[in-house]
Order: sequence, then structure tokens, then C-alpha cells
Amino acid sequence: CGKSTLLELFREYLLNNGVDKEQIIFINFEDLEYEELQDYHKLYNYVKSKMIPDKMNYVFLDEIQHVKNFEKAVDSLFIKKNADIYITGSNAYFMSGELATSGRYVELKMLPLSFSEFCTGTPDSISVSEKYRLYIENSSFPYVLRYENDYRDVREYLLSLYNTILIKDIVERYKI
Repeated sequence: CGKSTLLELFREYLLNNGVDKEQIIFINFEDLEYEELQDYHKLYNYVKSKMIPDKMNYVFLDEIQHVKNFEKAVDSLFIKKNADIYITGSNAYFMSGELATSGRYVELKMLPLSFSEFCTGTPDSISVSEKYRLYIENSSFPYVLRYENDYRDVREYLLSLYNTILIKDIVERYKI
């Protein structure tokens, strides 16, 4: 529904408002480049080694559910006075209640697009009834707007979402 995009937008905002790129540590755990950081000890040591001591460091950990016991690394980073931490993860994972509930975290729940938001991403030349049909048939996930209603591409994208949620988030997690 746009969690990673929101992180990227905030990263751009920081860069455009005086934060040096060295102060931003951005890790997407779906990128194989960071696979070795899926051990929470290695993650913690990596982030700590990248932090600038006398400046605020913005740590973005995208799809954190890939890191077993990530809470330990996040909690250890959180107590650093110069760390501002942002994490995203699978809804299926975080709904399980395993994210620490110590009151240290502010949770932002994100939903797919409302019909009004969906309409702002479609051409004005399309009628409202056609937009509604596309909204119902193609889903309300923001990414479908990139496909400009190409039926085959939209279906492929939705199938990949379904497989990711069903297979990766549910079947693997609960070992069904």
C-alpha cells in the first residue's frame, strides 16, 4: 500500500531540508545486497558503524520482518540519543503482536488508496463511472496506477501481491 514509497519520500524530504546523505542509513531487506544483515547482531553492528557520532542519524529499515529477532537490534539502536528509527514490515507479521509494546514506538497504519485518492492518479479524460470500475477491478493499491490500466500487467502485479502475502507472509511464517 506504499510503505516503502513513504519511507523514500521522507528520505527525500530530509535530504531537501538540510540533512546530509551520510546521516541517512537506508536498508531494504528485500534487496539481496543486505541479506547478510538479516542477523540482528550484524544489522546492529552495521548500522552503528555507519552512524555519525555528533549528528542525528536517520535509520530506515524496510521490510524488517526478514530479520529474526529484529526487536533486539531496533531496541539497542533506539536508546542511542542520535538515532531516529523508521521501520516497515509485513502486516501479517506485525499483527501478531511481536513488535515490542513498550510505548517506545509510534505506529502508522497505512491503507491502500481511497476512491478519491485513486481518482487523482487517473486521467481527467476518464469518466467517474469508468474510474470506479477500474478501482474495483484493479484494486486500490497505489502501484496499479503505474500500469495505466494495462489489464495483463495489473493482473500480474496483483498475482504477485497475492503470492507474496499468502506464501511469504502466512505460509512460511506459520509453517502451514
